[in-house]
Amino acid sequence: MSESLKLISGMVNGLTVHAGEEEFVRSARQQAASVGTAAALALALEGMSGAAAGAGMAASSAGNSVEFFTCKIGEQPVQGRFSKVTFKDGEALEMVIASQQNGMPLVLAARRASSKVLWMAPHSSRGRKRHRSFAFLLAWMLFALFLALGLIFILVMEYFSAAEHFKYFEFDLALITALSAIAAPYYAIRFYRQWLPIARQAEQIFAALSYPDPSRVDLPRDHKRYCKSKGIGWPYTVNNGADAGPWTYHYLEPQGSRATQ
Repeated sequence: MSESLKLISGMVNGLTVHAGEEEFVRSARQQAASVGTAAALALALEGMSGAAAGAGMAASSAGNSVEFFTCKIGEQPVQGRFSKVTFKDGEALEMVIASQQNGMPLVLAARRASSKVLWMAPHSSRGRKRHRSFAFLLAWMLFALFLALGLIFILVMEYFSAAEHFKYFEFDLALITALSAIAAPYYAIRFYRQWLPIARQAEQIFAALSYPDPSRVDLPRDHKRYCKSKGIGWPYTVNNGADAGPWTYHYLEPQGSRATQ
C-alpha cells in the first residue's frame, strides 16, 4: 500500500458487524507451505496469546477470523475489519482510512483516546526497524529451542543405546548445533520477509497517527508498558477485557500526536 492515508474523527453511527475470514499475509501458493509455525512462536514470544492463536489459525485455515464492519464516522461512510469490533455507536473515535475503488474508504486503524485503545489491521503491530529486531530475537529463540530439542533427543538415544555409543556424543552435539545454527536464521529470515509488507503498512498507519518515528513503533511492547503502569497484570487485558482481541492494544501517547486528549 503506497497511497497516503488520512486521519478522520467523529462519532460512530449506523454500525453493522458480521464475522468472516480474510487472508492477510500469504499468497495461495504460500498457504500450502506456510511459515505459520514460526509466526505463532514469534507472536507467542510477545506474550500476546490471542495474537499467537490468530497466527496458528492462519497456518491451518483460509485466513484469520475477523469481524467486518460498516458505519459512519461523522458523515463519512467507512468499512473495515478488525479481529474484534468492540466499539459502539455513539463513541468518539479517530480512524485511519485509505481510499478504495468502490468509493467507500477502508479503515486500517481506529483509536479511542478516552481509554487509550487502538484497533489495528490484523498483524499490523510494528514498524520495520522493530520488526527486524524482533526477527533477530526470533532467530536466537529458535536456535535455543532447536538445540535444546536436539540435545534431549541425543541424550535419550544415548541412554537407551550401548554404553560405548556415548563416544559419539560430542560429534552428535556438534552436528545438532550446526543444524540449529542453519535452521534458526532460515526460519527467522522467512518470518521477516513474509511479514515485511505488513510492517510497511503498519508504518504508514503510524505516520497517519502522528508517531514521530513510525519504523520504531512496537505496539505489543507499548501495550505491556501501559498495562504495567496502570497495575494491569498478565494477561494484560485491553480495557479490562471489554475490548479483548488480537491486534487490539492500549497505546502510549506518541510525542507530538494529534490525538484527542
